[in-house]
Amino acid sequence: MTLYPEQLDTYLQKQGLPAVLRIFGDEPLLQDDCLQIVRRFAKQQGFDDRQSWQQQNDFDWQQLNLSQQSMSLFAERRLIELCLPEAKPGKTGADALKQYAAQVPEDTCLVLYGPKLKREQQQAKWFKAFDAHGPLLLTLSPDRSRLPRFINQRAQRYQLRLAADAVEHLADWYEGNLLALDQELAKLSLLGINSPIELSQIQQQLQDNSRFSVFAIQESLLQGHFEQACHRLQRVLEADGEAAIVAWLLTREWQLLSQVKQAQALQQDPQACFKGTMVWKNQQPLYLQWAERLTMATLVQLGDLLTRVELALKRDSGEDWSTLVVHIMALLCQPTAVSESLQCYSEYRPASSL
Repeated sequence: MTLYPEQLDTYLQKQGLPAVLRIFGDEPLLQDDCLQIVRRFAKQQGFDDRQSWQQQNDFDWQQLNLSQQSMSLFAERRLIELCLPEAKPGKTGADALKQYAAQVPEDTCLVLYGPKLKREQQQAKWFKAFDAHGPLLLTLSPDRSRLPRFINQRAQRYQLRLAADAVEHLADWYEGNLLALDQELAKLSLLGINSPIELSQIQQQLQDNSRFSVFAIQESLLQGHFEQACHRLQRVLEADGEAAIVAWLLTREWQLLSQVKQAQALQQDPQACFKGTMVWKNQQPLYLQWAERLTMATLVQLGDLLTRVELALKRDSGEDWSTLVVHIMALLCQPTAVSESLQCYSEYRPASSL
């Protein structure tokens, strides 16, 4: 059985908490929403013991099987959350999961969650072993045509009403970045603007926040969406966004990816690279996948390009910094398709920078 986030509440009210719930998708906001709903419902049903685990290189899969044999010392009902950052448990993990599925304990709900699944992952034996024990909940980012409806539904949570053109403007700005969209709606709810909120008010608010809209570029790069990153770069430039902030963001991403790539090459735990960073826990699996797409040679090339950006901004080297930035974004998103970058840039580049 396959569910979507908007169906979860109804399912729980009618069917109760399943023995196993799988939550997978590419949208962190929706995944977090669903986890919160499950936690609240479980608490109401007497699942007072909640354990949260995350698969890492040193993860002990034996503890999953031990949970089948022992009850919690402090509660009769238990909620176990297991994050699979890449949905690749390996042979040991797959065996442990299949063993768990063969003898699911009573009074325990196991929640498996992670990134968007490939077809072969959904067909894996360990994954299909749970089909009889609970649904698969897909937390996928809504496409552009469904985004206005999502925005209106989300706005209702904050007791906001938006004019139709304001909704379309938010959809254009935040497509593929629902976390930032949700933060923007939360800010609007605190401003006490009379409803319905008009397009001009949305534009003013976004202009006031233009300094921070550069992080929308980061979200596009993280997902590997090159054209979307170009589109958002255009928005930043049109809003007089500071070039130095764009350069800082790209340098930060390059440094982190280089560290993760080096850890992967040395067979060290790449999770250690995220300590002290501003990377959310639910974004870390995407960074791991991002680093895998890049070669060390590409990372060296990126470093050279970032140096040229710095020279263009600080010493007026004569190179166009925005053209270099698009080249960098092309390498970050599609290392084998860099030749398309300038063509894409010509479509999105604002007239003021031509």
